[in-house]
Amino acid sequence: MNLSTDPLNQISTDVNHCILGHSVDCVILGFEDQKIKVLILKLIEINLWSLPGGFILKNQY
Repeated sequence: MNLSTDPLNQISTDVNHCILGHSVDCVILGFEDQKIKVLILKLIEINLWSLPGGFILKNQY
């Protein structure tokens, strides 16, 4: 895999090593102060929010 320091380039490069159309993501729920909360991650490098999870690499199939 390419170890580029540019996060957007890293994502597009890594996609070439993934099974297209397949990913694993989870929804993690919590309950606090009578409110339902959902765990989401902020990808600081590219300023996006995401569920925990990711693509499946071809060598993991």
